[in-house]
Amino acid sequence: SKSQWYNVCEQLVDKNEIPFYPRGYPYSKRWVQDESVVTEKNVKIAVNAGLWLGDPDVDAITRLCKPIDAIKFSKDYGPNFCLDVGTWCPINTQNTSYHKEIIPAAFVPPNVGRYDDIWSGYLMRKVMDDSELHVSYGAPLLKQLRNEHNLWNDLDLELNGNIYTDHLIDALQNIDVGSGDILDKYHKLAIGLDKEISQNREVFNGVVEGMLSWVDSVEKI
Repeated sequence: SKSQWYNVCEQLVDKNEIPFYPRGYPYSKRWVQDESVVTEKNVKIAVNAGLWLGDPDVDAITRLCKPIDAIKFSKDYGPNFCLDVGTWCPINTQNTSYHKEIIPAAFVPPNVGRYDDIWSGYLMRKVMDDSELHVSYGAPLLKQLRNEHNLWNDLDLELNGNIYTDHLIDALQNIDVGSGDILDKYHKLAIGLDKEISQNREVFNGVVEGMLSWVDSVEKI
């Protein structure tokens, strides 16, 4: 896409035809007029993010504003479609499958509230893009019958991610992970992130520390 972002929830139809975005989609990138181009080519898929009917994975602000009920997957691009290198959308851990090759870059930081899987996905996408690995979205679909949540509590746990995801994305664009295998690139990503982050250091320090501990643990396997 021209904006380098694509809302995969455009392929889901709400029963009241309300447009919506997945949890973790930067607020600065929402409701922006965009142009996209669809092409066919062979790519290597490292992650498949299945989508959701019923109560989809949206953020607390969306749920507090208007409940979403996804009743259909439009299949405009077939049962599955990939985002090209440089075109991003969140990856969460709901209905998501990982190829073993990308597992060394799949650390989920436990100190960022309800954006733990979202930030994990963005960190992973950085390594994937620099390795010509792709993420696909679509099938298999699941229907989520979400258990009852305190949405105000969910919102509190999402605020850090809502505010600082843009800073994370900006930092990732400035990092060169170089050559090497997936784990080497992830290690360089952690070091680069530590240098690039200038906001919310208390939280980001924990993310970097976790990434480095993850690398150390994977190396010992």
